[in-house]
Parts: sequence; structure tokens; C-alpha cells
Amino acid sequence: GLNVQGTKRARSLATRLGPYFVDNAPELAMAAASISGVALGIWILATAGNFSPVLTAIAIVLTLTSGAMALFAIAGFQEASKRLKYLRHENEKMADRLWEASEGEERASGLFDQLGDLVVICDARRLIIDANEAFCAAIGQSIDALKGQTLRSAGVDMSKSRGRSNSMPVDVKIGDRWFSWIEFPTTVQHGDGKAFRAVARDIHERKSGEAQLIESRERAEAANRAKSSFLATVSHEIRTPLNGINGMAKLLADTQLSAEQRTYVQAVTASGAALMTLIEDLLDFSKIETGKFDLRPEPVEIRRFCESLVELLAARAHGKGIGIAAHVDRDVPQSMVCDPNRLRQALLNLLGNAVKFTDKGGVSLSVAVAEGSILFKIRDSGRGIHASDQQRIFEEFEQVETGTTRSHGGVGLGLSITRKLVG
Repeated sequence: GLNVQGTKRARSLATRLGPYFVDNAPELAMAAASISGVALGIWILATAGNFSPVLTAIAIVLTLTSGAMALFAIAGFQEASKRLKYLRHENEKMADRLWEASEGEERASGLFDQLGDLVVICDARRLIIDANEAFCAAIGQSIDALKGQTLRSAGVDMSKSRGRSNSMPVDVKIGDRWFSWIEFPTTVQHGDGKAFRAVARDIHERKSGEAQLIESRERAEAANRAKSSFLATVSHEIRTPLNGINGMAKLLADTQLSAEQRTYVQAVTASGAALMTLIEDLLDFSKIETGKFDLRPEPVEIRRFCESLVELLAARAHGKGIGIAAHVDRDVPQSMVCDPNRLRQALLNLLGNAVKFTDKGGVSLSVAVAEGSILFKIRDSGRGIHASDQQRIFEEFEQVETGTTRSHGGVGLGLSITRKLVG
């Protein structure tokens, strides 16, 4: 039991002393062996012949010294052995990590080269460090030839981009194709600054489609301008002989005519007036479409203006047996500045429609102040308009009644012109 306990204490002491003597363990072991040999020789001399207490004491001291040095050497060797095992274990772990890193690098390199997108890595001076095979193929150079070149010298045209950004893509031209270019900063330090990675995705088909779309739109706008110009010219030219026809019809109506002839003349006059209204609408429509429409503002007395509108349509309303009236609120100012001809045209279109589609009851024009503006409102007691048609009838050549069921005339330009005038 004492031997076991002594051995444990020695091991404990060696464990504690090991870090102090690990670097000198070989020297201590050699010194312990040398002192032990000397002590052995003195023991032999002390015990041979007459017993010598002095030599015995020296032998005991040397033996204890050699034992202590041997203990220190053993402690150092044990500590060195533990450290060697730890280093061997760490080396194995490091080897495993290096193997995993190399395998990951190999996978990343494979993905890097197999990407369909163009990928390039540049330093802070925008010199190429690395690129994948797709980038090399697009540029038409090998990676060895590209390294050290700038993006511009490699053929990446950034001059038509929308500005360089690390978060927003820009359009760049590489060779004969367009790419969407995005740059990402990296944490890798290279030279005087951090490197960055750029990824470019082929958008050549989209750019080609955009160019074709712009070209088609320009052709359509040119055709629309030509149509509007043709419409304005033709309408203006038709109005000249039509004025002659209407004038001659009025002169003819003042002569001695039979009842049958007078009926014919009235039909010619009514048709001429309807045709003149249509031509005026077409002229206004084409002027607005070509941007040649100008307003001529002047002071207008609101109440007298509204009375004139009602008087113009009073005969037609009374002919249908319906009423027509105007009401102006007391807080409406006496006058305002506007283009009276265009305002009259817009309101007459609305009032004319109200009279046309009202068979009983009446039509009213009311004027009020609403949120700092003067509001003109037309109401009628007609059959109304379905909600699905309320927006459609303000488009060109659109009417509520369509096809063979139409019971009223017109080509569907009045409300469209009104909307454009107001706009």
C-alpha cells in the first residue's frame, strides 16, 4: 500500500513539474546517469575494506541527487509525450480540415467554371484576378491572357451603363452581346485593397426585344401623326365645298318652291348641317391629337353664358316636349376667365346628349362652387347609362347604342372631344 501511494505521489509530482523541465529533460537524464555512475563508484569504495562514513555520505548525496534529476527528467519526458500526442491529434484534425477545404474548393471551382453566367474577380484597381470559362469564352481570351488586364481593355464596355453600383444591376456590352452586370464586394484582401466579384447575365434577347419595341412604337406614332394630319387636311378641304352647298340650299329655300321641293331642300339643309357638325368634330379631334390645340382665355360672365347655352337648345327641347333650365348658385362669382368657345363646345356636347336621350321630363344645367373650383353639372331624366358603359362612351367612336338597334345619330366623337377639351 505504501509503495502504491508513493508511486501515485511521484506521478502527481511529475505531472506538476513536467512543464518546467520539458525543455531540459534530455540534459537532466544524461546528468542523472552520470551522477548515478559516480555515486556507484563511491559506494564501492565506501564498502570495500574499512567502512568510510564520509564516502558513504557522499554516495548517499549523489544517489539522491541523481534520483531527483532522474525524476525531473521523467516528468519532462512525460510532459513532452503528452504534448506530442496533442500535436499529433491536432495535426490529424488539421489534415481533415485541409482535405475538406480542398474538396470544397474543387467543388466551388467546378461550379465557378460551369456557371452559365459570366463571373470575373478583380482587385481594387479593377485588374482581373480570375474568371470562369464562360467569361473567357465571351471575351475570346484565355485566363492567363486576361489576368492583369482591366475590364475595359478586356472588352467590357461600361460607357453605356446606368452607373456602377454594388446593389443595382447595370447593362454593359461584352463583345457583340448585352449583359446585366452586378458587382459584389468580397472580404478577400488583394494588394492595396479588397477584391470584388462581378456576375454578368446574358440579356441580349431582352435588349433586342426592347429595340424592336421602340422601333415599332416609333412607327406607330409616326403613322398616327400621319393619320391625324391627313384627317385634319381632308376635313378642312371638305368644309369648303360644303359651305357652298349649305349656302346654295339656304338661297334655294328663299325662292318660290312647291311643297315637295321645299321638303327636298329642308332635307339637304339638315344633312348639310349634320355633315358640317361631323367635320367640325373631326377637325377638333385631329387638332387635339396633333398637339395644335390652343386655348384663348378671356373674362366671361357666368350667368349670361349659361343662359345662352339654354337658349341654343331650347327649341330642340321644346320640340320633344321636355323642359330645359339653368341654375347658378348665389355664391358663384359674377365672372371667370376661360376659353368661352371651348367651354361652350364641351357643355353643348353634354347638354345635346341629355336632350337627345331624354323623352320626358327635362334637362338642367347647374353651376356651383366646389373645393375652390366652379363645377358645371348636367342632369336629365332620361333612361340613364349602365355603369359598364360610363367610361367606354368617352372613347373615340364609341356609343351606348351599337349595331342595327341604334335609334340616334352621331359617330361617337362628341364625348371624346369633351373629355380631351376638359383634360
